[in-house]
Amino acid sequence: MIERDLSEEEIQLQRAAPPSRWSPSSRARPALRVTSRVLLAEDDPEWRHLVARALRGDGYHVTEVPDGGRLLVHLGKTYLVGSPYDAFDVVVSDIRMPVMNGLQILERLREARWPTPVILMTAFGSRSVHERAEALGAIVFDKPLDLDDLRTAVSNVVDQGSVAPRRRRAGDLATRRPPPR
Repeated sequence: MIERDLSEEEIQLQRAAPPSRWSPSSRARPALRVTSRVLLAEDDPEWRHLVARALRGDGYHVTEVPDGGRLLVHLGKTYLVGSPYDAFDVVVSDIRMPVMNGLQILERLREARWPTPVILMTAFGSRSVHERAEALGAIVFDKPLDLDDLRTAVSNVVDQGSVAPRRRRAGDLATRRPPPR
């Protein structure tokens, strides 16, 4: 996980903040660190909440959106008006969603030269979809997928800062398991 040390001013502001809702046993992020951010787009609410809960359990700050349009809005707001610390470290997205699909989002990100790593999930993945996504630097998982493999891929991508080298396959980044929860 990518973390940074806080300035003295940020530490004092954090100490003055109200107590956290996290309990000591909840795998909460370290008190004086900023956690990595994941933008999760999935139109199936049950699957979205399951993935978000798993990633939060690993210490990530997860923003959930139900479709490609809202994914694009969140990315635009973050990169156009947000601070560098508000940027998402990785996007995890379903491919087949309302408004705009995950592959279209990936294409737009790469056209705009945004280097944000992308992990795609699909229940309808053809060979051409996989090849196109991987050519654009994404990792593709076919559903049903092993949630631990997805967690591991997110961890590895965040640790590396990108999906480089290009054309990584899901299995390549799902080899190192995250710590048990």
